[in-house]
Amino acid sequence: MKIRHLYLFVAIACGANSVRAELPVALAEAFRNVRWVAYSPTGGSPNLGPGNAPDADRKRDEISKDLAVLAKAGFGGIVTYGCDGLKGEIPRLAQAVGIKHVILGIYSPRNEEEFHNAKAAAALVDAYCVGNEGLGGENRYSFAELTTRMNELRKASGKPVTTSEQIEKYLEDRVPGLIEAGDWLFPNVHPWFHGRFQEPEASRWTKEQVEKLRAKSGGRPILCKEVGFPTAGDAAGRANEELQGNYYVALRALEVPFVYFEAFDQTWKRHLPIEPHWGLFTKDRAPKKAISMIFDRARKGGVTTDAPATAPH
Repeated sequence: MKIRHLYLFVAIACGANSVRAELPVALAEAFRNVRWVAYSPTGGSPNLGPGNAPDADRKRDEISKDLAVLAKAGFGGIVTYGCDGLKGEIPRLAQAVGIKHVILGIYSPRNEEEFHNAKAAAALVDAYCVGNEGLGGENRYSFAELTTRMNELRKASGKPVTTSEQIEKYLEDRVPGLIEAGDWLFPNVHPWFHGRFQEPEASRWTKEQVEKLRAKSGGRPILCKEVGFPTAGDAAGRANEELQGNYYVALRALEVPFVYFEAFDQTWKRHLPIEPHWGLFTKDRAPKKAISMIFDRARKGGVTTDAPATAPH
């Protein structure tokens, strides 16, 4: 069912020229009731190239295969990380396989092509996330650049807009105005990087962080953009598929609002040994153990489920 985009724009505290879009009721409900998953294509690189490249049709077909696996598994919404080139077509390809909800990512506030594609896709997306962990230490862009482009996208699209940073940046006020900048809060909340390597400690810690953020949120909805566990790559042997599945099952029981991170293993990620192994599926789209724990049943090479695409967390 299409979301009706009826919401008001109100001034927020981070600047006189800033605006905030109130979340449509239907989208707020989707945060609670849809299974969301962070999606990057299985093609082995974040750069898919332009949509008119000689191999673009093959890449489109691979994206459609990815998305069909996710739709068949019962994921009703995807969160993406960039929309340059061929990635700008993901909302359309998602709709074609029955994934009705898309939060479209814009990786860099400085990328004009991404913003052109994002605006062009407005009718196919629920909301936008501008940037991902680009403030602070790495500082890929300034907070002023970020909020300027967020406001531009709100006004051009009429859709809610947010950004995403690590949970500690919100809780420790490392970026003044960060909480107020988004129409909802979209933190990355990884137990692994905070020394929680077991269950139930990891899920309880995640719940505690969300509750702390809720107390500071000013009433803004919260959806954890990245939560999860790698399944390999840890020399100490702590990463495994059983832990990944147990963590997600526990988060659902604790009623933590979250996006599964992430859909498929990303073999191009090499800055840490665990980074290629966060997927719920392998790079070849085979389901890991978490899928059979989250859903009703799984088969190698494809997933079937009795759960509807809008099954609750």
